[in-house]
Amino acid sequence: MLYEGFRKIFWGFILVFVEIHLMVIDILPDPIGYYLIFSGVHLVNNYFGFNNKGKHVALGLVFLSLPTLFIQNQSVIQMSASSIYLSLIGILNLVLAFYLFQLMVSISKQREDNPLHQRTTTTFIIYMVTMFFLTFLEAFSINMTEGTMMWFIVFSAIFGLVINIFFLALLLKYSKLSDGPSGRGDSAESEPPIRSNN
Repeated sequence: MLYEGFRKIFWGFILVFVEIHLMVIDILPDPIGYYLIFSGVHLVNNYFGFNNKGKHVALGLVFLSLPTLFIQNQSVIQMSASSIYLSLIGILNLVLAFYLFQLMVSISKQREDNPLHQRTTTTFIIYMVTMFFLTFLEAFSINMTEGTMMWFIVFSAIFGLVINIFFLALLLKYSKLSDGPSGRGDSAESEPPIRSNN
């Protein structure tokens, strides 16, 4: 269940993070990505009995992200309406990531996996601080000069890429966990030891 749930979340974020426009249409649609995230969180919630609110945010983004099929991120420079819209999507992405980190923290606590718990909380702090800083700067980017804007685009692209790679790697880590309550596999506990008849 963890594999299926977190794999859906992982591939959902791949669709959200990667933007490839063919003419004017995004061939990696964000709404499908958000639906995969919603579906993955729903699976994990049901398995553990959690009520993580990330699924509600992801479901809302399924509909709110429909215009991104036709709006490229580069348009934030030219159009103020698109700038406000994309900033809103960025903030909601940050809220979604917050809830997903809370989900992973809850799982690592329940499994009593201290190394995984420490890695999750550390990544959570770094991710939220970095992305909040970039989102805050993006809100004022419309007032930047052309030269400053280019530096900001390069800066945010590099740091955003690095921090999202760490986030995706953590999602993959959780997808590889067994469905048991601890870090050990379930097969050793479910199968009785083999005894000799001699």
